[in-house]
Amino acid sequence: MSELDRADLRREIQFSFSGRVYPGDDHITRETSDESSEHHRVAQFFRGKSWHDVDYASLLAGDIDPSGFLYVLSPEAFAYFMPAFLREALDVNSAPELAETIHFALSAPSEVEMQSSVGKWKQDHMAPFDEQELTIIHKVYRYLDARLD
Repeated sequence: MSELDRADLRREIQFSFSGRVYPGDDHITRETSDESSEHHRVAQFFRGKSWHDVDYASLLAGDIDPSGFLYVLSPEAFAYFMPAFLREALDVNSAPELAETIHFALSAPSEVEMQSSVGKWKQDHMAPFDEQELTIIHKVYRYLDARLD
């Protein structure tokens, strides 16, 4: 896919998620009171941010695990910040951990996963998306699938 095609995907991401509403500061994670927990760090990082302001460099600088932070987000926060994650994952070479994490998170759960907490997490976290959002999510998934081993 050329730079032009990536630019088209970025525009589609922007358009498709334009109506997404911030979930609120208290709905970023199922935050614990333990300030050393990943839940707390992730909630602090995303609190009050627009998805437009989140990029891979800020994730790396944010004292959160770039390959694990996604899994502590609430379904509402996952849906709200998804356009940022999709946009940044398009640059597979510059954001490989994020691209791989997004690719896995968006993959259909296997039969084994469906019987585990992974399958439930995927179902819960994909539920908030509307048809238009799911369409661009699938396009980006296919884009990543063609570029990741």
